Amino acid sequence: MHKINFDQNIDSVQFIKPSLNKKLKIHFGHRIIDYLLTFPKNINFKNYIQRPISIADLKKQITIDITVKSMKKGFLKSPSTITCVNKFGQRINILYFNISQKFLTERYKKGEILRITGTLHIFKDIFQVSHPNSILDVSKFQSFSEFEPIYNLRGMNIKQKQFLELIKRSIIKFDELKFDEWIQKKILLKYKWSTFSESLKSIHTPKTKNILDLEKFRKRLAFDEVLSNLIAVNSFKKKNSFSSNKIFIKNATLSNKIISTLNFSLTNDQKFAYKQINNDLNDKKSMFRLLQGDVGSGKTIISLLTISDVLNSGYQAALMVPSEILARQHFNYFSTVLKKYGFKIKLLTGKVSIKEKKEICIDLKNHKIDLLIGTHSLFNKDLNFSELGIIVIDEQHKFGVSQRLNLINKSENSNVLIMSATPIPRSLTFVVYGEIDISIIKEKPKSRKNTNTSIVGPKKLKELISGLKRLIKKNEKIFWVLPEIGIDEESDSQSTVIKRYKYLFKEFGEKVNFIHGKMKKELINDKIYKFKNEQIMILVSTTLIEVGIDIPEATTIVIEEPNKFGLAQLHQLRGRVGRNNLISNCILFHNDKMSDNAKKRLEIMRMSNDGFFIAQKDLEIRGGGDMFGTKQTGLPSWRFFNPYNDIELIEEIKENLISLIEKKKRIKNLISIFFNKSKFDYFFSG
Repeated sequence: MHKINFDQNIDSVQFIKPSLNKKLKIHFGHRIIDYLLTFPKNINFKNYIQRPISIADLKKQITIDITVKSMKKGFLKSPSTITCVNKFGQRINILYFNISQKFLTERYKKGEILRITGTLHIFKDIFQVSHPNSILDVSKFQSFSEFEPIYNLRGMNIKQKQFLELIKRSIIKFDELKFDEWIQKKILLKYKWSTFSESLKSIHTPKTKNILDLEKFRKRLAFDEVLSNLIAVNSFKKKNSFSSNKIFIKNATLSNKIISTLNFSLTNDQKFAYKQINNDLNDKKSMFRLLQGDVGSGKTIISLLTISDVLNSGYQAALMVPSEILARQHFNYFSTVLKKYGFKIKLLTGKVSIKEKKEICIDLKNHKIDLLIGTHSLFNKDLNFSELGIIVIDEQHKFGVSQRLNLINKSENSNVLIMSATPIPRSLTFVVYGEIDISIIKEKPKSRKNTNTSIVGPKKLKELISGLKRLIKKNEKIFWVLPEIGIDEESDSQSTVIKRYKYLFKEFGEKVNFIHGKMKKELINDKIYKFKNEQIMILVSTTLIEVGIDIPEATTIVIEEPNKFGLAQLHQLRGRVGRNNLISNCILFHNDKMSDNAKKRLEIMRMSNDGFFIAQKDLEIRGGGDMFGTKQTGLPSWRFFNPYNDIELIEEIKENLISLIEKKKRIKNLISIFFNKSKFDYFFSG
C-alpha cells in the first residue's frame, strides 16, 4: 500500500478529485493532516440487524441485507418499487420518487445481495424503506462499520458521504505512520491516553454510538493542540527579544495635542490603559499587551494615541483588522487625525491593484509610509518595514496563531498591542497568548447610552414592521441580521437574508437592501456607502457586520433567530447600534422553537449591556456542554480544545511546559502537525 505523508500537499493525492481539492484548501488547508484534524460532531448508528425485522424496528434507522427480486417503474405520483427479501424470507420494498431509471437499474440488479441503510416503515403489512441512505454491494466491500462519524460541514458544499470516504481512505494509510511520543509518560498514564496516531484514528473510527466515548481521544488531541499553540507563542516571544526593546519613544506631545482636540473626555479606564501602554513603550522590554474593552468602550482612540506616539518618535506602525470594511473605516479615521501632522498613511487590502501593492512594498521599505492599515494582505511575504515600531492587531480572534506570528515576524524588536472586544476569562488568556500583560476598559463614555433590548416572537412581526416604519420617518437606520444567506430557494426557513429581504422589499421598496459574504467586495462596499448616505435605510445582512462597522445613524438592530448565535456574538452585533446620543434598540426576533438554554441566553441579553458580565454568564450556562459551540463565543476557534471543560489541561501544560519544550526532536512533529515544518525551524532557530 502506498503511504501518505501527513505533511503532504493534497495536490499529490490521486483519490482527491479537483473539485473537492479546491474546497478542502478553502475550509481546511493544503495538507492531508489539515482535514484529518477534524473532530466529529456526532455518530451515525447504522443499526445492522441480523435477525427478522419487526414492528419494534419501525421509524428507526436500520441496516439490513436484502436480495433483489424485481423492479416496478414508477408512474406520475407513484414511486418506483424494488421488491426484495431478507434471508429470513421477509419482503421489503425499496421506494424511490422522481429518480432516473438508469440509476435504479445500475444499483439494483436481480439476484444481487445488497446492504442498505434507511428508515423502516410499513404500508399495508409490507415493510418498506424510502430512498436508502446507503447501498452497498455485499460482494464488493471488505469491511463494514455500524458506527460512522458525522462531521460539521455546514457551508462548505462538501457532502458527508464524500468527506467520510476521504477520511476512510486517508486514515488507513496514515495509520502506518509512527511518531516519537512528545508527551511525558507520567501524563499519558495519568489520563490513560493513547498515542497521537491511535487517538487520531480513533476519532474517525468510533466503536459505539455515543460521541462521549471519543472524549478521551479528543482530550489527548486537545492537549497537543494547546501545547503546540503555547510552544509557538513562547518560542516567538523568546526569539523576538521581548527582553530587549531597541525602540525609544519620545515624549507624548503629539498624543496630548490629539487629546486636546477631542470633543469628549477619556474615561478613567481609558486613561489607565493608555498609561500602562505608555509605560511599556518606555520600558527596556518590548511590549506584548492585550487591550480588552467592551463594545463601545473606546479602544480605537487608545490605539490611535499609541500609534501617534510611535510615529512621532520616528518609527513605523502596522494596524491589522479582519475585514476590508473595518480597514477602510480605520483608514479614514486615522487619516483624518494624523495626516495633518505630516504622516503618510496607506491602506492595503485584497482590492488594491498589483501595481499599487508593488509601490507600497517599495515605499514601506524606504520609510516613505508611516502607518500601514490592512487586512490579511499584511501577511504578504514581500512586505518589509524599514523601522517597525508597533504592531496593533484588532479583533485578534479572527486571526489564527500562525497568521498573527507571520505579521509579528516583520520586526523582531517591535511592540505588540492586541485588541479584543471579546472578554476572555483570565484562565483562558494563557492558552491564547501565553504570558501576556492585560489592560481592561470596562467603563464606557458617559455620552453612550445603553441599548434597549427586547425579545419578540413571530406573532409580533407586523407590529415590528410598523415600528421600523416610524423610525425611518425620523431618518433612523436599521440593521436586520440573519444566520443564513438563503441562496437555496428550496429552503423552508424564512430566516435567511434573501427571503427576509424579499419580504421586507414588499413593505419598504428601495429603502431596503442586503449584503452577505458571498458577494463581491465592491458591491458590499457600495451598499454600505449607500446605507451611510441614506439611500438605503434597512440593511439586511449576515454576521458580516459583526465587527467594527460604525454607522452612527443606525439606532436599531433586529437579530432574527438569535438562538442560533452565541451570547458574545449577540453582544457584538448589538454593539453596531447605540453609537450616538439617540435611544437605540436591539430586537431579538425568535421563532417559537427554543431550548431552555437559548431562552436563558436571550434573557441575559435583555437584562445586561455589560460584555464582561455576559461572557461570564455564557461560561456558566454552557458549562461542560455545547462542545462544538465555541466559535460563537468570540474566542479563537479550536479543532479539539474546548475552553469550557478542558481547564485542567491548561494547568497540566503550565506545570510541564519547559520539560515538554526541551524534547525538540519530538516537538518538531507536533509543530509540523498543527502548523508546518517551516514554523518549527523559525521557532527554534537562533
